[in-house]
Amino acid sequence: MLTRRNGNLIGRLFALTLFAAIFGVGLLIFDALTTTPDTDTSTATATPRYADPALGVMATAAPVDSPADAELASAQTVQLPGTFPLDGAQIVIPSIAVNSPIIQVYLSGNSWDVDSLGLNVGHLQGTTWLSGRPGNIVLSGHVEMGDGRRGVFTNLGELEDGALIILQQGDTERRYIVTEKSVVTPDNLDPVRPTSDERLTLITCDDYDFFSDAYATRTVIVAEPIN
Repeated sequence: MLTRRNGNLIGRLFALTLFAAIFGVGLLIFDALTTTPDTDTSTATATPRYADPALGVMATAAPVDSPADAELASAQTVQLPGTFPLDGAQIVIPSIAVNSPIIQVYLSGNSWDVDSLGLNVGHLQGTTWLSGRPGNIVLSGHVEMGDGRRGVFTNLGELEDGALIILQQGDTERRYIVTEKSVVTPDNLDPVRPTSDERLTLITCDDYDFFSDAYATRTVIVAEPIN
């Protein structure tokens, strides 16, 4: 998995190699110019600019051009901050040592605002919650923080089929087992669409690209309830 941390290392090595090549060409040009009388031999140097490590890992979720159904559409006007019951919600994934609070991630325009997600796991507004009815519960978490620290979902891609995931809130506890793992592009909305069956979907970023300072893909985990 390529993250900002090792992506920046690769980028630095590339920049140093490029700088050495430019410097070598510059010496050749300088030497050629010094053999010509009355020729300006001044040269200019450039400082490589690296991607800003303070930029958010997942600044926005996949854009929602048109909500999949009325549930997502109504969420933008009905679900307001502070109205969704997530107090005390927790996610536990024993096999990758995740034990994290779950907070609400609200729709902002055509995407979910994850700027304040931090080391928490976020429930995407408009998707199902622990309501006792079928549907798709969608949770998102950072793979890496902007300052290089490990995110809550750093090891999400290591989950195998059959891995246990537990959601808790108050007296409610739901247990799920992983049934599917996939990698999708950021504009693929299939993982967040409502479903007729009960399922849990976890999403995080992957494949960091140094040149664009963005993650090219999303790792998606799907889990089904243990009856």
